[in-house]
Amino acid sequence: MLRSRAFATAFLVVALLALAWAAWRSAPALGAALARLATRPGLALAACAAYLGFVGLLALQWRALLLRLGGGPLGVRAAFGIQATAWSARYLPGKLGLAAAKVLLVPGERVAAVWAVTYEQLLFLAAGVAVLVACASGAAALRSALLPGAAPLVALAALGVALYAVARSAPKLDAWVAQHAGGAAPRAHPSATELAHRLAGFAAAHLLVGAGFVALLHALGHGAAVTPLHAVGALTAAHLGGIVAVFAPAGLGVRDAVLAALLAPALGPVEAAAVAVLARLWATLGDLAVAPLALLRR
Repeated sequence: MLRSRAFATAFLVVALLALAWAAWRSAPALGAALARLATRPGLALAACAAYLGFVGLLALQWRALLLRLGGGPLGVRAAFGIQATAWSARYLPGKLGLAAAKVLLVPGERVAAVWAVTYEQLLFLAAGVAVLVACASGAAALRSALLPGAAPLVALAALGVALYAVARSAPKLDAWVAQHAGGAAPRAHPSATELAHRLAGFAAAHLLVGAGFVALLHALGHGAAVTPLHAVGALTAAHLGGIVAVFAPAGLGVRDAVLAALLAPALGPVEAAAVAVLARLWATLGDLAVAPLALLRR
């Protein structure tokens, strides 16, 4: 049902109507936020630069996974081109468009392409969960709900659990890739060291785009109300929701609702809705800046 055209069309209509309602409901707060944003162009540019760096870092992580299985030759320039094409394909038909583009546009064996995009999505999710847990534990420690020294330990434990989960699922993932790609399964599963390295890379991508969101909140005048841990955790949770909703074009509706809900306790529902709308605009502008890089794959 989730893949049917009728469901996708209905969801898109509902999501756009909800986004329009949120913009209308928070119109005064949205106008004031845009006015504040215009007075802090440096922070706004830093937020956009962080978003572009986030997409680029994801491209490098995916390329490393691809080359690990011999899916090449693929230079950095071509990898950025394919990443830009796939990034735009998130809008139609959704997350599946990104995966399909990365499989169809990569030269070489199909197994390597399917393997790389499968592990990319899993590692991005696992790293996001680890970052989310780390932010939550850090925020709890600041409120004295945990011992001050417990936050780093919780963060390391979350990363360890994520690493264990990915390592345990590796054999089944490799078999799934072989079944759907029509080739032989990889000879060796990724080692724990390799997976830890990739998890760290994807966690860095989450933190980079989260830092950009922190800059955006400061530009909007909400830096005092929303702590960096709260901001990074909320954006990471929103991204995870958008990824799980594979039918949503670029996470439309799902990501925005999660972000607004998590910011509402600190900003209030109206201001949180305005921030969610502006965050969508921020991401869309970043996507428009990324799109021309698709020409590099030629």
